[in-house]
Amino acid sequence: MQNKKLLIRSSGNTVHTSMHSTNETNMLTAPQQSSRRQSTEKRRKLTKSLKLAAMVFWVCMSGVSWGQITVSTTATWTTPPVGYEAGVTVASGVTLTINGALLDMNNGASILLNTGAKLIVDGSTIQAAGLGTNTWNGIIANGSGNEQFSSFPKVPKKAGDPSDWSGMLNSSQTLVTIINSEIVNALVGVNSTSGAIVRVEGGTIRDCEVGAKINPYHSSLEPSKNACHFMGTTFEWTQDIFTASNKKGIHLIDVSGVRIGGCIFDNKDPQKYCEDDRGIGVYSDRADFSASSAGNSFCFDGDDGCVKNCYGGTKGNGNTFKNLSTGVKIEGTLSAKPKVDIRFSTFTDVLQAIYALYSSGSVLSENIINVNKGNLNLLYSTNAEDANCGYSSFYSIRAISLNFSSDFTVYDNEINYDATKFTNIEVVSSSGSGKIQKNTFSNSNPNIVTSHMVYGVQAFNNNDDVEVLCNTFSNQGTDIYFDVGATLNFPMGDIDLPAGNIFSNWKAQRYRVDNTGNTTFDYHFTNNAQQTPHSLGVASTNLNVFPKTETNNFRNCDLTCSELATVSNITQAALTLYPNPSTGLVTVEIPQELQGEQDIDIAVIDHLGREVLYVQQTKVLHTEVLDLSAANKGIYYILVRSANCQLYAKLILH
Repeated sequence: MQNKKLLIRSSGNTVHTSMHSTNETNMLTAPQQSSRRQSTEKRRKLTKSLKLAAMVFWVCMSGVSWGQITVSTTATWTTPPVGYEAGVTVASGVTLTINGALLDMNNGASILLNTGAKLIVDGSTIQAAGLGTNTWNGIIANGSGNEQFSSFPKVPKKAGDPSDWSGMLNSSQTLVTIINSEIVNALVGVNSTSGAIVRVEGGTIRDCEVGAKINPYHSSLEPSKNACHFMGTTFEWTQDIFTASNKKGIHLIDVSGVRIGGCIFDNKDPQKYCEDDRGIGVYSDRADFSASSAGNSFCFDGDDGCVKNCYGGTKGNGNTFKNLSTGVKIEGTLSAKPKVDIRFSTFTDVLQAIYALYSSGSVLSENIINVNKGNLNLLYSTNAEDANCGYSSFYSIRAISLNFSSDFTVYDNEINYDATKFTNIEVVSSSGSGKIQKNTFSNSNPNIVTSHMVYGVQAFNNNDDVEVLCNTFSNQGTDIYFDVGATLNFPMGDIDLPAGNIFSNWKAQRYRVDNTGNTTFDYHFTNNAQQTPHSLGVASTNLNVFPKTETNNFRNCDLTCSELATVSNITQAALTLYPNPSTGLVTVEIPQELQGEQDIDIAVIDHLGREVLYVQQTKVLHTEVLDLSAANKGIYYILVRSANCQLYAKLILH
């Protein structure tokens, strides 16, 4: 059979084809063969030139450059262009939208936003090419350092628009918006510098060493506000690509006001990590932030006029932390003590749910913390697949640890566990006031042998202004433990308002209060057996217990929403009332800083958080007289709100 080749010849706009046998070619003279080779080479060069021209035309029309792509005009990618794998730069003032696309990024590649650029990633996946243990650098957003807002968020009036919370963004600031998308195998999923705004809603950030990093920035006009938020997003690890101890879901450095809500932080393969290397959900380095129900939506709940998050404001509706070393880690310094708000969240089999070092004014409330010894023992059955892990047999597990922190509120948390070694709340060297109030500590393990195994509240060093009130202890080794030389608020409770703690049922070798070797400590309780740290349940020669026999006189430990104000809320300050106590008519003294306001709201809240009176003033005077003569006797809270300030005071009607 003769070998044949298909030749293509062009004549004008018409394409012709013909078949030539190898024998025909061999019959050509040498000059003819040379001419044919030259003609073929010309056609090859022409074809290459046409392809190159087409590429240049596409580049000009799409606004990108060849190689490591630069997007110089606003563009939308549903299919990424050729060459993006090596990296993408979005020029200043340009918006790049990636919609429903898959991008495979080469090792070391990044998506870089210059100052004022905008990136929208919607329903897309950006991942390391080839996946496995391959990585890319992630999205890097360079901000301008200028204001994030052109109009700052404000507290809406009761009848106002809750969208006031969102404010208006500065159009010249760099902005990254990621919606229902996946960022996979990056060193840092999305990295903000100099105030670049990052908003992530839905989707998943998977197997990144750091899911999101917000670097130092403070507004010069409103230092406590930040436009970044993370809402309903999953941060997860399924494999050990990076140094395990460096894994963080969200890393905040010296910023204020970032909001985190409805997110999941999950180590899906924890048996492959050592005890300290299972990842951190949220890490605050001198950063104030709010981790409660919602990421970017807030509103009044309508019943008591207090500011609450729109997701419902109930336990279990906030963030979820699973199988981590630490759920939330807060680290400050002597000169920079962060204030954080962690509410309504759930922590499951996290070795340390919340750890704080040098924080001030933090609120940790209405969280659920569940730890199951069986689950952890199963995970560590092979010593974490690493002989160097040194698993500490569950001894290091602490639900909440507060170190050198002050003015904190730990309120209405539920801590449930199955353990023979555990600390519910550890407080070390508190430098100011603190409340550990109305929490529930439940241990379902029946095999506690001695007191020094499971602690309800464990105190080290001086904590003179930390109150422990109205907590419920169940099956603890020691309910309240003082280390040698440690202190708590003295006295605990008083003759009129007892401490109100409900202690564990006493058993041999276990204590309700262990104050061995310390100075005298006075404790006031009601005439109720489970509120009595009686002698059989006390390890101390210096603990004085004082019963309060009036059974109808008890401490109400419920806190109002104003007392649980979040870091995203408005400024709190004291308010002057007179007379106080009152029989009905109360004069509210409006402070000087509010007298120039156009509008203020005045609300009266009872001890159950119900609004009993609401007044809106458009002309603010020096004083305001309230008539509460129809209200029942009891304790009330008066709140005065403006757009920038909230003031409150406790009132007693008798």
